[in-house]
Amino acid sequence: MRPFVHPLRLIHRWLALAVSPFLLLIILSGMILALRPILSAAPAGGVNVSTLVAALDQADPHGHAASLEFSADGRSLQLRSRRSGPDGLFDAASGVQTGELGFDLFAFARSLHEGLLIHANWLITLVTIVTVFLIGSGLFLGWRRMRNTWSGWHAALGWLALPLVLLTPLTGMLMALHIGSARMPYHESGGRSLSLAAAIEIASHEVNLTRLVSARSFRRGSVMLAVQDGAGTKQYLVSDRGGVQPNAGPGWIRMLHEGTWAGVWSGVLTLLSVVPLLGLWLTGLVPWLRRARQAGEQSSTHPKNMASEA
Repeated sequence: MRPFVHPLRLIHRWLALAVSPFLLLIILSGMILALRPILSAAPAGGVNVSTLVAALDQADPHGHAASLEFSADGRSLQLRSRRSGPDGLFDAASGVQTGELGFDLFAFARSLHEGLLIHANWLITLVTIVTVFLIGSGLFLGWRRMRNTWSGWHAALGWLALPLVLLTPLTGMLMALHIGSARMPYHESGGRSLSLAAAIEIASHEVNLTRLVSARSFRRGSVMLAVQDGAGTKQYLVSDRGGVQPNAGPGWIRMLHEGTWAGVWSGVLTLLSVVPLLGLWLTGLVPWLRRARQAGEQSSTHPKNMASEA
């Protein structure tokens, strides 16, 4: 055995144990978020801009809505506001409120995934970096013979599913370190803050919004629109002074991490990449728990312990 393997194995094991509770939360919340690009789609019937603007004028007459999302069938709008404004489900044709907003599973999962619900982003970054180290160090521990044991499956997953296993932790680490992030288009401040309806109306003169997916308030009074096309989702920044500017998007690192670079298919790939991570977590933890239990049983039946009990 190479001299560095034993200490590396100890470091690998204890680091994995230290981050395992947080890593499980990240993995499970990541699996939920991976469903978003699979379930999200442009309205099947397409968007009629004039009808949508009229509905928004009815639902949000003061322009306070901060975000808009379509339902899968395109018949409903989900509006949210940061201040006094509409919050709920609205008919996409008339703007009449049809229901209240329920529990947002994706928003909850994102808050858990990015900061453990307590804005602990630094801890998520640390766990992500440790996870990348664990995957890399596992390769240096050498190839183990394929066996139908927990440890055998752990090693097999690490080697055979390596590209999938590395996909989300590595891109997550690069995102946390601001490596490979796309630059936002520049727009001057000082213009009026656009409502979602005004931004959609302005953009409709330059962009085909038939497959509009969402709109949200952005920096300096601008609005970010997401529009689907054959290659995925494109973003457009709309501002009072800058007009309509195509956004380079979140960048390939983020799109690879979130599975948004090719719509449903990339979402499926991201979901599949998280499954082996969960398998590594499980196959790595179970053997350690078994060894710990066996060690406890042996210590309790040791002759010295039995003599002391007597």
